[in-house]
Amino acid sequence: MKGQLGLETLITLSILAFFLLIILVFQAARTEDVDYANSYLEARKICFNLRNTADDVFSSGNGTRTNFTLPERLNNQKDYQITVDSSENIARLTWENKTYSCLILVNVTNKTHLYFEISKGENSAYNQEGSVVIEH
Repeated sequence: MKGQLGLETLITLSILAFFLLIILVFQAARTEDVDYANSYLEARKICFNLRNTADDVFSSGNGTRTNFTLPERLNNQKDYQITVDSSENIARLTWENKTYSCLILVNVTNKTHLYFEISKGENSAYNQEGSVVIEH
Protein backbone atom coordinates (compact mmCIF):
# COMPACT_ATOMS: atom_id res chain seq x y z
CA MET A 1 0.00 0.00 0.00
CA LYS A 2 2.78 2.43 0.90
CA GLY A 3 4.58 1.56 -2.37
CA GLN A 4 1.42 2.31 -4.33
CA LEU A 5 1.06 5.71 -2.62
CA GLY A 6 4.73 6.57 -3.26
CA LEU A 7 4.37 5.66 -6.96
CA GLU A 8 1.21 7.78 -7.32
CA THR A 9 2.94 10.72 -5.65
CA LEU A 10 5.95 10.35 -7.95
CA ILE A 11 3.71 10.24 -11.05
CA THR A 12 1.74 13.29 -9.86
CA LEU A 13 4.93 15.27 -9.18
CA SER A 14 6.33 14.26 -12.59
CA ILE A 15 3.18 15.51 -14.34
CA LEU A 16 3.32 18.79 -12.40
CA ALA A 17 7.02 19.22 -13.25
CA PHE A 18 6.25 18.58 -16.94
CA PHE A 19 3.56 21.28 -16.97
CA LEU A 20 5.85 23.69 -15.14
CA LEU A 21 8.55 23.08 -17.77
CA ILE A 22 6.07 23.85 -20.57
CA ILE A 23 5.05 27.08 -18.84
CA LEU A 24 8.70 28.11 -18.44
CA VAL A 25 9.40 27.49 -22.14
CA PHE A 26 6.46 29.68 -23.18
CA GLN A 27 7.45 32.37 -20.68
CA ALA A 28 11.02 32.46 -22.05
CA ALA A 29 9.67 32.90 -25.58
CA ARG A 30 7.40 35.69 -24.38
CA THR A 31 10.33 37.44 -22.68
CA GLU A 32 12.27 37.37 -25.98
CA ASP A 33 9.26 38.89 -27.75
CA VAL A 34 9.07 41.74 -25.24
CA ASP A 35 12.82 42.35 -25.51
CA TYR A 36 12.59 42.48 -29.31
CA ALA A 37 9.60 44.84 -29.15
CA ASN A 38 11.52 47.21 -26.84
CA SER A 39 14.55 47.19 -29.14
CA TYR A 40 12.36 47.70 -32.21
CA LEU A 41 10.56 50.70 -30.70
CA GLU A 42 13.82 52.31 -29.59
CA ALA A 43 15.36 51.73 -33.05
CA ARG A 44 12.29 53.29 -34.64
CA LYS A 45 12.54 56.31 -32.33
CA ILE A 46 16.24 56.84 -33.13
CA CYS A 47 15.65 56.48 -36.86
CA PHE A 48 12.71 58.91 -36.85
CA ASN A 49 14.70 61.44 -34.79
CA LEU A 50 17.48 61.29 -37.41
CA ARG A 51 14.94 61.71 -40.21
CA ASN A 52 13.21 64.62 -38.46
CA THR A 53 16.54 66.34 -37.82
CA ALA A 54 17.47 66.03 -41.50
CA ASP A 55 14.03 67.30 -42.56
CA ASP A 56 14.24 70.29 -40.19
CA VAL A 57 17.74 71.26 -41.35
CA PHE A 58 16.75 70.93 -45.01
CA SER A 59 13.54 72.92 -44.69
CA SER A 60 15.28 75.70 -42.73
CA GLY A 61 17.44 76.55 -45.73
CA ASN A 62 21.06 76.79 -46.80
CA GLY A 63 23.55 77.31 -43.98
CA THR A 64 21.31 75.96 -41.21
CA ARG A 65 23.21 73.93 -38.63
CA THR A 66 22.04 71.89 -35.65
CA ASN A 67 23.47 69.35 -33.23
CA PHE A 68 21.84 66.04 -32.37
CA THR A 69 22.79 63.14 -30.16
CA LEU A 70 22.49 59.42 -30.84
CA PRO A 71 22.37 57.24 -27.71
CA GLU A 72 25.32 54.95 -27.04
CA ARG A 73 23.05 51.89 -26.71
CA LEU A 74 19.44 50.92 -27.18
CA ASN A 75 17.28 51.21 -24.06
CA ASN A 76 17.84 47.54 -23.17
CA GLN A 77 21.63 48.04 -23.33
CA LYS A 78 22.03 46.47 -26.77
CA ASP A 79 24.75 47.84 -29.05
CA TYR A 80 23.69 49.09 -32.50
CA GLN A 81 24.99 50.70 -35.67
CA ILE A 82 23.20 53.27 -37.80
CA THR A 83 24.10 53.68 -41.45
CA VAL A 84 22.78 55.89 -44.21
CA ASP A 85 22.53 54.86 -47.85
CA SER A 86 22.30 58.18 -49.70
CA SER A 87 21.64 56.50 -53.04
CA GLU A 88 18.38 55.07 -51.65
CA ASN A 89 17.70 57.76 -49.00
CA ILE A 90 17.42 55.09 -46.30
CA ALA A 91 18.76 54.97 -42.75
CA ARG A 92 19.29 51.47 -41.33
CA LEU A 93 19.67 50.77 -37.65
CA THR A 94 21.08 47.29 -36.99
CA TRP A 95 21.39 45.35 -33.72
CA GLU A 96 21.89 41.62 -33.05
CA ASN A 97 21.24 40.63 -36.70
CA LYS A 98 18.01 42.64 -36.74
CA THR A 99 17.42 45.77 -38.81
CA TYR A 100 15.03 48.68 -38.76
CA SER A 101 14.98 50.93 -41.84
CA CYS A 102 13.37 54.29 -42.39
CA LEU A 103 13.11 56.51 -45.42
CA ILE A 104 14.87 59.85 -45.23
CA LEU A 105 12.99 62.33 -47.36
CA VAL A 106 15.96 64.59 -48.17
CA ASN A 107 19.46 64.04 -49.54
CA VAL A 108 21.78 63.16 -46.62
CA THR A 109 25.54 62.79 -47.01
CA ASN A 110 28.78 62.96 -45.07
CA LYS A 111 30.57 64.76 -47.96
CA THR A 112 32.72 61.77 -48.99
CA HIS A 113 30.58 58.61 -49.21
CA LEU A 114 27.13 57.60 -50.42
CA TYR A 115 27.00 54.84 -47.77
CA PHE A 116 28.26 55.78 -44.31
CA GLU A 117 27.88 55.06 -40.62
CA ILE A 118 26.78 57.78 -38.21
CA SER A 119 28.70 57.89 -34.95
CA LYS A 120 26.92 57.53 -31.63
CA GLY A 121 27.02 60.51 -29.33
CA GLU A 122 27.10 64.15 -30.44
CA ASN A 123 26.79 64.85 -34.19
CA SER A 124 26.01 67.90 -36.26
CA ALA A 125 23.90 68.34 -39.36
CA TYR A 126 23.94 71.30 -41.69
CA ASN A 127 22.34 72.31 -44.96
CA GLN A 128 24.85 72.83 -47.75
CA GLU A 129 23.18 73.88 -50.97
CA GLY A 130 20.20 71.53 -50.63
CA SER A 131 22.02 68.54 -49.12
CA VAL A 132 22.08 67.72 -45.43
CA VAL A 133 25.64 66.95 -44.35
CA ILE A 134 26.16 64.92 -41.16
CA GLU A 135 29.44 65.11 -39.25
CA HIS A 136 30.68 63.74 -35.95
